[in-house]
Amino acid sequence: MNYSHLNGTHRKVGKEFVRYAAKPILAKVKNFKDIHKGESCYIVGDGISLKYFDFKLLPPKKTIACNYSIFHKEIKLLDLNYCITYAPFFFKSILGRYSKEQRDILNLTSKMTKLKIDEFNKTKFFAHITNYPFLLNKDCYYLLDHLPLDYYDNIQNINSFKNVMESSIVLAIYMGFRDINLLGFDYIHDPSRSHHWYEKGKGVETGIKTVQKSFLESAKELANISSITVDSKAQVINHISYEDLTGAKPMYRENIELASKNFLNTLSTFDDYNIY
Repeated sequence: MNYSHLNGTHRKVGKEFVRYAAKPILAKVKNFKDIHKGESCYIVGDGISLKYFDFKLLPPKKTIACNYSIFHKEIKLLDLNYCITYAPFFFKSILGRYSKEQRDILNLTSKMTKLKIDEFNKTKFFAHITNYPFLLNKDCYYLLDHLPLDYYDNIQNINSFKNVMESSIVLAIYMGFRDINLLGFDYIHDPSRSHHWYEKGKGVETGIKTVQKSFLESAKELANISSITVDSKAQVINHISYEDLTGAKPMYRENIELASKNFLNTLSTFDDYNIY
């Protein structure tokens, strides 16, 4: 259902109806509770800093890939256990609150994402529940706006999915990971930097303070969360320099070296992305 034309009260009612109707589907995420208790993981975003990282030099850890990081040519060099795309109606964008141009690009990239799901047949995939009718796959699991928790679960106070970074961290802690390394979340770096690894260039230093400060302060009480950086620190959480972690100097590569021409050509149709 598309709730974009409804007011706040009606959208809330619509969401509660979805929550009730989809309860058995949403409950399947309970299979992952503490499945990686005490282990370490990477969570990979889409920031510019990925252009400096040689994935094969990173110490082995289980990996959660977010959004378009699954199209990075080296992502399979990591122990890719999970992928997450948390956008509502990502696989049926006409039903979502998207502009026409956004719908056009999502129609293309969602088809490519389905092919990646088939290719990564040993990887579990998480998506927003609104995608369920359009993504029927035994290796896909669905989320709404929080995880099903016992009342006294210690992650209750951060159990809110506002964006892919927060949802992936909550999911990682739910799975039991206690050491979480973020890659490519440059908007929480200090100084912060804009743009994506699949765009041309080195991005733009913004100096913006993260709006996730409160979330990160609460989350780091439950796990050791740090960000892998090139030449900066991280806001709120700890940081680890790529050079200290790997013993190698960061090596910049352009987007055409890191993604397929087909993927880049697709993204170039969207004016908000600077691809070539």
